[in-house]
Amino acid sequence: MATTVTLEKCGHNKGYKGLDNCRFCPGS
Repeated sequence: MATTVTLEKCGHNKGYKGLDNCRFCPGS
């Protein structure tokens, strides 16, 4: 569950535009 929070925070930091963007953060 902690992973979900991290992904969401990362997305917001990178200009979270959608769930897809959130998943792009860890890929970077």
